[in-house]
Amino acid sequence: MKQELKIITPNYAALLLKNQRNPRKLSQWHVSEFTRHIKQGTFETTHQGIALDVDGRLVDGQHRLSGVVEAGKDVMMWVASDVSDD
Repeated sequence: MKQELKIITPNYAALLLKNQRNPRKLSQWHVSEFTRHIKQGTFETTHQGIALDVDGRLVDGQHRLSGVVEAGKDVMMWVASDVSDD
């Protein structure tokens, strides 16, 4: 597994959301909370970011990415790649 801090743009977030493995049902409340924090400038970069499997498909972070898309703003986020999809 590799991790790197990246700027996540709304376009990149949308691309990752289109290419996700086993998406679960979105909670609009969670997405709205991320969107609100991003728009207000109170979104914090923490250990929780997004995770991509060995094929580059999203396995974790769909709510955060959906918030980025809805807010229409870039954010810094940790991106873990080459993770297991379990």
